[in-house]
Amino acid sequence: MTADFDWRWFEEHAQHTTDWPSLLDRAADDGLLEVHPELDLRRVPQDPRWHPEGTVWVHLGLAAQAAAEACDRDGVEGDDRTVAVLGALFHDLGKATHTFVSPDGRIRSLGHAEAGVAPATAILERAGAPPRGITARITPCIREHMVHYSVRGEPSAKTVQRLIRRLRPASLEDWARIVAADSAGRGPGSRPSPATAWLAAAGRWAERASR
Repeated sequence: MTADFDWRWFEEHAQHTTDWPSLLDRAADDGLLEVHPELDLRRVPQDPRWHPEGTVWVHLGLAAQAAAEACDRDGVEGDDRTVAVLGALFHDLGKATHTFVSPDGRIRSLGHAEAGVAPATAILERAGAPPRGITARITPCIREHMVHYSVRGEPSAKTVQRLIRRLRPASLEDWARIVAADSAGRGPGSRPSPATAWLAAAGRWAERASR
């Protein structure tokens, strides 16, 4: 029996599924990629230095799983969980159009974060996702999920404040969950979340502002 792969499907699995790699493989057999071709990244390679887990398809499944596991651990529920899990699932869709092999032989995906907004929006709109409560929170997190690479060490309060403004109506916590899932969903290349420093900087800024 073929699933509809509508919003009900995405929301149900965002709320209750942990094993996203297995789910995606089964769903692909049932027609997911015919309904939502933007998700077909099974043959899009990644630089093994940063992504030893394999293709973007593999990474997205592992990232969604990492987001779901973190939500279970931290008690994140409702729309917050949906944004985290689906944001992780969709965060690298821009690599479909922005992946290339550079002259030095390395696989690169420059500009993929910004490019990922359009395909993620297309999937969410086609599925029937709530545009304000979900899509409007996921897409800025996708656009900004690489911003931490622009800062060495801890970000300044002004840098964090600018990010917070760009993310609205998403929160810094929404963004941090997706960034953490990106870092954790890399198999043997998984690493601690770079978003931790940004959350800490935001906390220090809020503390000073309250004095």
